[in-house]
Amino acid sequence: MGVVYLLNVVDAALDAHLFYFDVSDDLSLKVQPGIQPMSHTAFAGVKLSLQIK
Repeated sequence: MGVVYLLNVVDAALDAHLFYFDVSDDLSLKVQPGIQPMSHTAFAGVKLSLQIK
């Protein structure tokens, strides 16, 4: 019961903290593959770009 109560408190605090979070259509996230060149090798990865208008 204590764990459930603690999770409820954490959930309520998180909801209160994010109450005024902007969820408008002006937010966009682009995911693109990318290659990071290094001195002797190259690493493949993923590039995340968050644009806020």
